[in-house]
Amino acid sequence: MSPTPFVVSRFVNPNGITSWPVDGRINGLRIRKNFKTRAEAGAEKATLDAKIAHLARRRRPR
Repeated sequence: MSPTPFVVSRFVNPNGITSWPVDGRINGLRIRKNFKTRAEAGAEKATLDAKIAHLARRRRPR
């Protein structure tokens, strides 16, 4: 697993408006969300990264 499974990128729509998509996977489930500002996208990325860290701590070896 990569250290930061979620990525924030910049996307310019055909109408000229910039959006900030957050893209990644949790347990094979793809999550994609678009935001108007980079700050909102960064906050969502931090939340999702924390969720992944929490899930990783819950896993126990057999």
